[in-house]
Amino acid sequence: IHVWRNTTLNYGAAGALGAGDLEKAESMLAEIDQDALKARRFDSSQYYLIRAWIAMERGDLQDAFNQQKTALRLIQELGLPFIEAVIRTGMAQIRFELGDTRKSFENMKKVRVITKNIDSRLFEFHSLLIYAYLAFENRRESLGLRALSAALQIGRENNYSYTIMWQKQLMARLAVIALRHGIEPEYVKWLIVKRRLMPEEPPLDVEDWPWMFRVTTMGKFDIEWIGQAAGKKSKAQGRPIELLKAVIAFGGKDVRVQKITDAMWPHIDSDYANRSFNTTLHRLRNILGDENALILEGGQLSLNPSFFWLDLWAIEQAQRQISRMIAGDIPGGLDEIRVVVAKVMNIYQGAFLGDEEASWAIGTREQVRNRFTRFSSQAVNYFNANDCPREAIELLELALESDDTAESLYRLLMLCHVEQGRKAEAIEVYNRCRTTLEGRLSVKPSPETEEIYQQIRG
Repeated sequence: IHVWRNTTLNYGAAGALGAGDLEKAESMLAEIDQDALKARRFDSSQYYLIRAWIAMERGDLQDAFNQQKTALRLIQELGLPFIEAVIRTGMAQIRFELGDTRKSFENMKKVRVITKNIDSRLFEFHSLLIYAYLAFENRRESLGLRALSAALQIGRENNYSYTIMWQKQLMARLAVIALRHGIEPEYVKWLIVKRRLMPEEPPLDVEDWPWMFRVTTMGKFDIEWIGQAAGKKSKAQGRPIELLKAVIAFGGKDVRVQKITDAMWPHIDSDYANRSFNTTLHRLRNILGDENALILEGGQLSLNPSFFWLDLWAIEQAQRQISRMIAGDIPGGLDEIRVVVAKVMNIYQGAFLGDEEASWAIGTREQVRNRFTRFSSQAVNYFNANDCPREAIELLELALESDDTAESLYRLLMLCHVEQGRKAEAIEVYNRCRTTLEGRLSVKPSPETEEIYQQIRG
């Protein structure tokens, strides 16, 4: 019996899309009998709706718009208001993405009229999410927060984890906003884990995001299992953990396997080194408890960014954010910069893998240290330029607590005290610098530091 074949394939494709399998969805649509499709307008409308959904997932907005138009025309001919409302929410989003804000909100108004007498909590959940997204994109934050709060309350009450036209990236962005504003946090975290949501840039600054692993490398190395294995602590040592440290030291993303084997097994032939690598990787995955935690593709190894919160990544992200705020590339005034600076200072608790003496760790340690010093200098200069000398001095003191051999920070601190007319404090900073460098590194202050000191005395 073939009468339901196209209907079933449409629903199968929708299910595949909900599971995030675009290739499977397209292969199922390819099996549809086009001649039979023309004879059944409802199947045809569903077919074009799913084609639009695939195009939206792939980012092809113009194709999505054309497919939605065809689906809308067919549904209007059939007189099915509920399906028309679903299509129009998609049209509203596509119109907005294409730059036509007026048409976008016109579609949403029509959706409200159509659904006024339709009692569907699932559609209400879906349409409020789209409305919240459009409001945020249109910089109407208060409106977006109200819509998002209403949508997530409905989702929590009904245990929803999916809607028609579900888009993972859109939902991931809304999940970030919800957690930052404390909206239905437990439900949102459940949704993130269940649907494996992750925005394009991992939300390393969101405290409540349910990472599976939280790894610290600043000052001391530690792994904390959170998410589904909350409370578990790592006591594993040896080669598997050394492999994890090495991958992190090389950036944690797209690290060539040969680079790892050269660093960890430098004195043995390549075949044996590769076998040792594969064995060690298998053991590390067993320790972490999930095969997908580390991704090996094309001879490159990466930590799965959906699984790991890594302090090194969090600091790099915050430092980029500060630089862009100060340069005016993204919005951010004094209060916002204070918040980001405080996060960096809280994360940087000492030298990167401070107890690791391997050469691959030492090189990265110096790079991280230099970036932290540049960040501190940039933030201090910003505070001074905005007439916040006290905050500049406090920041430098905190930075020196984390890295008491950063001579350039001592110089900045001396100059900050001089600007405030505190010569005695500036001289005290110089003495602390000299004592620390001689005691820790057996070196004397540099000529630049000595020159500033002499100017202060003079």
